Amino acid sequence: YEALQYLQHFPTHSEPVCYFLEGYASGYCSTSLGQKVVFKEVECIGKGDPYCHFIGKTLDLWEDEISPELVDYAREDIGDELDQAHKRIERQSEILKRGNLLSNQLTQIVLQGKGLDSIAQTLGSSLKCGIVISNKDFETQSQYGDVFEYSLKSVIEKKENLDSSDQKKIIEMIHHRTTIQLNTLDKQGFSHYPLITPIIVQSHVFGYISIIKNSKEMDELESSFIERAANICALHILNEKTAIDTEHRMKGELLDEVLLQPKLDSNITKKISFLGYNLNKPHYVFIFRLQNQSFDFQRDELVHDEKEVIMNILRKYSASAGENILISNSFGQVQALISEDLLKANNWSEKKLGTSIVKEVKNKFPSSR
Repeated sequence: YEALQYLQHFPTHSEPVCYFLEGYASGYCSTSLGQKVVFKEVECIGKGDPYCHFIGKTLDLWEDEISPELVDYAREDIGDELDQAHKRIERQSEILKRGNLLSNQLTQIVLQGKGLDSIAQTLGSSLKCGIVISNKDFETQSQYGDVFEYSLKSVIEKKENLDSSDQKKIIEMIHHRTTIQLNTLDKQGFSHYPLITPIIVQSHVFGYISIIKNSKEMDELESSFIERAANICALHILNEKTAIDTEHRMKGELLDEVLLQPKLDSNITKKISFLGYNLNKPHYVFIFRLQNQSFDFQRDELVHDEKEVIMNILRKYSASAGENILISNSFGQVQALISEDLLKANNWSEKKLGTSIVKEVKNKFPSSR
């Protein structure tokens, strides 16, 4: 009966399937005879045999042959099970309580305008271990506690020295944004086991958090806390990014006004001067045109990244020369108003500056046009 019911729902199995009949027969005979009797099904319709065949013997007659099946007849203490369940519940309750406390502490850091150093310190204090926060290029931005000279950039650059399993984990982390733990850094002379998760802002990876662990064992607190901290880092970065983007957008709109006006009025001139720009000096207008955007999502993402690189290069030159540059980012192109003083400070001609920027972009994006 049991085997027929099984076959109505499943295909034939590789082993006998009449477990209930085995148990009933074993229990009845053991009680009736006053000694332990165990039945074993040796042939079963459920595994393709013509009929079901059971053999029952006392333990001394079975000897070692029945040992694998005896585990199914062991009586479990429900009290022990309840104790274990209670301990698991208490553990989960403790994790939840500490997780909520950490979340509140990290949220306060963002609300108070504190930065990554405070986030690293709070996370490291909660877990009692070293913390490293890296940027999207894997360079250390902040750290707390004893990190044992850990560098994510060095790990990535020397990943060929790791076991294939850790190399695959790194690829998974970078391309699929998963949380990983590396276990073979001893091959790079590092005897700890970092737990690493990416910081994701608006679908882009902006950095990574690493917990420097002494053990390969992954604690529930660690994986939960590091992901909470990554979310708070993302919120902090988003706040800063929004402020910077707003400032750049305002400057870009101002540059558009300057370029579109055949003659500057006093209102625009005042706005320009408040931002530290002197239009009474000679300036050059640089326009970097990229391939037209399309409905190709991957191509559009590349154009966006190229524009970001061009604007960052211009800001780098501006900072090094101590001269402000007005930059606007319109559809498919970047425009920049650059003073002649900046070119002179670097001994550049306008052509040399433009060529230098294009070369940097092509080095970073070989497919750029």
